[in-house]
Amino acid sequence: MCLNNMMRHKLKDLPFNNIFISTESYSKCDIQWDKLTTVEWAQFFDSSILENNYSIWSKVSEYKDAGNNYVFSELSNYALTCLTLPSSNAAVERAFSVMAAVKPKCRNGMQIKMLNAILRFRLDLYSKNVCCKNVCSTEQMFKKFNSKEVYACDVNDANILEIFELLQ
Repeated sequence: MCLNNMMRHKLKDLPFNNIFISTESYSKCDIQWDKLTTVEWAQFFDSSILENNYSIWSKVSEYKDAGNNYVFSELSNYALTCLTLPSSNAAVERAFSVMAAVKPKCRNGMQIKMLNAILRFRLDLYSKNVCCKNVCSTEQMFKKFNSKEVYACDVNDANILEIFELLQ
């Protein structure tokens, strides 16, 4: 739709332009927006790329003119930034649900580093649709997953020592 001159909005009417386009580069983006329809994109990309928003803007960002300059760098950066915005907060809610399962209130001593590692591992398995029963643990994993690592207290951390002194 952005490549079609008949149905195009003005750049000023597009969402988040005041947030993701700096005032210094707005005029460049406006010029790039107008130039966008002057390129015969079908000559450079196959039709499958032209049908996918993510693919087309990645390719538009790589487009160079005869002087080997990136022609649409600011505009494609804006478009790709808009495309990375989540359409809902379901992924965030899913991550917090996994965190609540990994670290219930009774395990509040778990270090952030370990919690982060477990969450990344669990969410990676979830994204690949793999059950944890099918994962083969290595010896190095067993060395890392022990009570000293999970609930370790960094004695060099002045803030924690100060809190312990206050509690006594």
